[in-house]
Amino acid sequence: MTTDVSQIQAIVFDLYNTLCANTRARWIETFKEICLIEGLSIDPDDLYSHWKDLELSTRVNRVNLEDLSRTREFTPYRNVWGSCFSQVFEEFQFEANAELAARLCVEGMSKCPLFPQSKEVLDVLRTKYKLGLLSNADESFLQPFLATANLSFDAAFSSENVGAYKPHPKGFTDIAAELGFEPHQILFVGDTLRDDILGAQRVGMMTAHVVPTSLIHTEELTVPDFKIRTVRGLLDFL
Repeated sequence: MTTDVSQIQAIVFDLYNTLCANTRARWIETFKEICLIEGLSIDPDDLYSHWKDLELSTRVNRVNLEDLSRTREFTPYRNVWGSCFSQVFEEFQFEANAELAARLCVEGMSKCPLFPQSKEVLDVLRTKYKLGLLSNADESFLQPFLATANLSFDAAFSSENVGAYKPHPKGFTDIAAELGFEPHQILFVGDTLRDDILGAQRVGMMTAHVVPTSLIHTEELTVPDFKIRTVRGLLDFL
């Protein structure tokens, strides 16, 4: 594995939990709103836990890296989330609007707060590199987020825009082509080992894994070129 960054011409970022915070606490606030609007007699934390378990189950094998032809048909988050709400509401025998609940989640994702260092780091890197964004996200919350946060990239793709979730190679190769560089000339920065780091490595990109100090890191099957605590760590070697 090389750590020679002299070849790097572009940096592509993941968004959630890389440049901005997507925390359980924020989700619970959204679920409080859902419970209030729908008049649901359940602790929002409990509702979220049941919903999240179901939502996570939909991600299992949604991208089959061993045989891409067996990857499931792409479904945007808003539809997945609505379906999960329908199932959870049925389980609890709630007469509630699953579409509205999913829409509130979309709105919540469009308002996640930037990490304090993100904009400064992007501004510094922009003077030397092309910058890209590749996020597992719907356009309906990615684009409002970028507008509100006043972030701009030379190329910004959502999974919905690409038609595939990371770690499917399509998003990585598509954004490389849009930026006008070969994958080996790109550094990918993200917080998840499988979706971000493995996905980028499989197409030949260098990788930087964002690992907060509070996170106990146990999986080492996928080894990034660099580990950083926040994106500010990029400035130590770029």
